[in-house]
Amino acid sequence: MLIFEAVDLPPELEKYEWVDFRGSYKAGLEELFSQLEQPIQEEHPVPQTGFKVPRVVWVAAFFSVIVGFFSLFSFWTLFIPWLLALLPYRIFKRDFNFMQVQAAILLLPFALFITIITLPQDQINRLDGPFFLNFIVGGILLYILRSPAMQRWGKEQATMPRFSNPYKPNNPNPVPVTFFVDHAPEDRKVADEITRVLKKYGHNSYPLKNSGGGESLKPRSH
Repeated sequence: MLIFEAVDLPPELEKYEWVDFRGSYKAGLEELFSQLEQPIQEEHPVPQTGFKVPRVVWVAAFFSVIVGFFSLFSFWTLFIPWLLALLPYRIFKRDFNFMQVQAAILLLPFALFITIITLPQDQINRLDGPFFLNFIVGGILLYILRSPAMQRWGKEQATMPRFSNPYKPNNPNPVPVTFFVDHAPEDRKVADEITRVLKKYGHNSYPLKNSGGGESLKPRSH
């Protein structure tokens, strides 16, 4: 069982081996591979409470506090401070909307520029430094949010959308195989669709029934 966030677990899951990914991803990955090779009896119960995050999350939260402060000067836009002022909290919750936050960070310099040019000249001169500082801090924050570590940390809405990358096999002489699809009764509709597509391309279904009422997707060579 992989732990990315401490939550209450049903009793039947508490007995299984677990790996904590809330801290170092590299350390968690090494422990996972180690347990796959040789499972161990857990000495401690699975964590269901507590707060633990990778260091990159703390760094992202630090820079988001600065950006969130600058966003308050663009209050007239409404959506920029709404998205950025509470971003540190949402980073820890892993539920911020990445595309909306990215747009707000990119638009913040323009909003600040419009705010500054409406001020008296003496105040404009005093805000030149913070204005250019926002460029640097905002760029750093955007870079961190797009980093692989933060993309692993965030929930689905907190990650960049990915486009499909169709698999292109390097097989000049493909041959049909016999297969069966192993599935639970609840997945019958999906299994039927997989079977239909495989048969469409010349593969043969081997109807091996199991206790779950399904067939198994395990290719068998001719």
